[in-house]
Amino acid sequence: MSRVKEAFKSVLIVLLIISGMVLTVKTWVYDPSMLPGDFYEKTGRLLSYIGIDISIPGAVTVETRRIHNTQEAARPIRCAIKLPDGRYGAEYDSTLVSQVYDKTKRLVGEAIGSGSEPVEVSQKEWRQALGHIGIYYDYLADIPMSAIAIWQNYEPSSHIKSSAQHIILAVDGETVGLYYTSGAKDRYMFSKTALNPDDLADVLTDYSANGCVFTFEDGTVDPDAMDELFLFEGQPVRLASSSRQQYDESGFTSLLKAFGMGLSSARYTQSDNTIVAVDRARTLTLSGRGDLVYSDSGEDKSGEMVIYVSKPKVEEIVETVRIITEQTAGPLSGDAEISLVRFEYDASKDEYVVAFDYNLNGIPVILSSLSNAATFRIRGGVLVYSHIQLRTFMFEDDTYRPMPIKTAIVLGKKGANCSLCYSERDTGGETNLDIGWYSR
Repeated sequence: MSRVKEAFKSVLIVLLIISGMVLTVKTWVYDPSMLPGDFYEKTGRLLSYIGIDISIPGAVTVETRRIHNTQEAARPIRCAIKLPDGRYGAEYDSTLVSQVYDKTKRLVGEAIGSGSEPVEVSQKEWRQALGHIGIYYDYLADIPMSAIAIWQNYEPSSHIKSSAQHIILAVDGETVGLYYTSGAKDRYMFSKTALNPDDLADVLTDYSANGCVFTFEDGTVDPDAMDELFLFEGQPVRLASSSRQQYDESGFTSLLKAFGMGLSSARYTQSDNTIVAVDRARTLTLSGRGDLVYSDSGEDKSGEMVIYVSKPKVEEIVETVRIITEQTAGPLSGDAEISLVRFEYDASKDEYVVAFDYNLNGIPVILSSLSNAATFRIRGGVLVYSHIQLRTFMFEDDTYRPMPIKTAIVLGKKGANCSLCYSERDTGGETNLDIGWYSR
């Protein structure tokens, strides 16, 4: 009997050792930050022999899990599905774009979460990827890819650290590649993912081609710097109006709360009807034209608004200022939505700049000031400045059909990067917004 017990103990010890080894290897695979990027390339096949499949050498296997309670601060304004017999595209229509986005965003989040060390590719390779079976997003602005992954409940890969305006998931044989534009518009990046082509196939079967093509595929217009433009007949756009807004004295209290300022802050009204509140080193002003400005001189550390303490995370910074934007500009915005359009970091100042803009049914709004709807500056983890332009936007019953995009390209300069936008005229009161193609 004792020999049986000893044999059982030996078997148990061996099993525990094997389990420990498996868990260790899985930890390496599931946490890419623990090992160098080329580790996965060199050992992917070896791991598959012992039952741990990372699907594609160079890609990282990830699991779905909720990491932060954050909300999406940005959605693409254009989406496309490349099919064997053509392409389905949707743009400048929140409903149509959302129908594509909501069915495919999980795949994009997983792709970013499992992305391998990216490599730069040529424009030719980028355009070839646009022609492969897959998914295409255009956010119209550079959006942090780590935040995009977090919004879909995936922990971002340690290899994918940049922002992107355009994202492609392209099927190439048995693999799915992640392509994106990084920084300068003409820099194209590629990363291997752990996605399976079958994952995309399950989604793509819901769509049929609607005649959407890219400018470089058309052959009748100059394709330079216009990979992202769709050439197909869109729907008429609803006319809209905008008006400057400001809170009354009682509503001003809610603005103080949004910035964490004391309700007992000293307040006074200037001759031009600008309301001013002072709380030690911090000041909040609201002009009669709807300009809300927050500033912190930094002279009193005890009253500052801290955005992060250490090791800032992109998605947490974005979420914090998104909430402030929604609490201030959101209640007055009417038919408009507010989206992230800028996230920059200046290491020399240890300063983040985060900005949001209004959009109407997925069409960006250009304010008369030509500046962002809401801008935040965070230095050393502390909010030091914010400028929010309060507006109310209302749709009208009438519609307007903009000139064809081909005409806009011809009228613009060579390689014009055009986008359909609402443009606000500065008349000081309520006005219709102009609708047209604007070069960015």
